[in-house]
Amino acid sequence: MSVAQGFVEQPRTPSPDAGGWTLLRPYNPRLRQWAGLRVWVVGGSTGIGRATALALAARGAQVLVSARGAAALDALVAEHRQAAREQSTQHPLQAWPLDVTDAAAVRTCATEILAQGPLDLVLYCAGHYRAQRATAFDLAEMQRHMAINYSGALNLLDALLPAMIARRAGKILVMGSASALRGIKRASTYSAARGAQLAYVQAVGVEVAGHNVQINAIAQNFVDNPTYFPADVQANPRFQERLKREVPLGRLVGAREDAEFAAYLCSEAANCFVGQVFPLCGGWIQR
Repeated sequence: MSVAQGFVEQPRTPSPDAGGWTLLRPYNPRLRQWAGLRVWVVGGSTGIGRATALALAARGAQVLVSARGAAALDALVAEHRQAAREQSTQHPLQAWPLDVTDAAAVRTCATEILAQGPLDLVLYCAGHYRAQRATAFDLAEMQRHMAINYSGALNLLDALLPAMIARRAGKILVMGSASALRGIKRASTYSAARGAQLAYVQAVGVEVAGHNVQINAIAQNFVDNPTYFPADVQANPRFQERLKREVPLGRLVGAREDAEFAAYLCSEAANCFVGQVFPLCGGWIQR
């Protein structure tokens, strides 16, 4: 059984049971008490951000969700409202429309959120991708990739990190891309922006660890996300063959699997991880 399932391997110690040996003991209960924790999911109206917001809300956390698209954000909140009514352990999602490329807006939004109480967890799930060949370089598109994938994360940390350091508590998880770890054709602009993002996570993560703040990232690829792999692409036989050829898992990682792993990294069981990047791509890269 793995740590993610709620257990961690321990040195062998005598068991009170008839002279046996205890190899495993509970480390973090699977149904962890999330009640009272405040979570801000930025870029949470669709895709993996949406799945993670719902997974944390189901655990009882107070989840605030931000995104550029107000319509998708409102639809998510309305959809979850019924689930919150049916399960008294769930808090209704709170919508906070936000454009992460607007540093002033991010700072204002963060100030208003922090005025209502401290944040325990922050997930940066915002992202932008558009295929671009190196032989047809578009500087404006490159800057767009950097503004959302990299600078947007910086805007968020600039607004939140001082409060977490002062409080000596908090976690930040960045949902990045494994494209930063392995070259991909027609993705040089995207890979560069994601590479800057992951490099920053690793550097700032080890620097703030001494303040009891944990910053990590998940490097995703071949995850069931309609932004990158829409239904028509997934149904294409050529794509299915590519999965079998390039991904040892032989399929896309499920959105729920991704969200559950993110939830684990946000839990107290993962307090030992700082400045680390975790590939989640079905074995497409092993680093």
